[in-house]
Amino acid sequence: MFRAWWGLREGLATAPTFASLRARISGATGLWAVWRALRAEAPERLSREEVWVYGCELVRELSQVTLEGSGDLPARAALLAQTIDELRGVLRDLEPHDAGPAWLGAVRRFYAEGSP
Repeated sequence: MFRAWWGLREGLATAPTFASLRARISGATGLWAVWRALRAEAPERLSREEVWVYGCELVRELSQVTLEGSGDLPARAALLAQTIDELRGVLRDLEPHDAGPAWLGAVRRFYAEGSP
């Protein structure tokens, strides 16, 4: 998943227009489609904690996107910011509320100091 998020970050950074950025976020194979597919796998293959970690990493990668740009840069930046905010909201609902597995504490600290 991490490699997918890295590729997505690069794709978003180089999206030349608002329409292309929106397609990479909301299109049939865009960010939200991948996120929905990942969440659909959760009950079968991934724990809730793992999905939450992947989401935190996605927010971290999105927060590092530097949009290249021209005239529609403000609109693209607004769309990216909105996407990050929406994903953070989803993650607040997904965040494990109990102690969880032993590794979860270290991961929480990492992302608390980072972006989500």
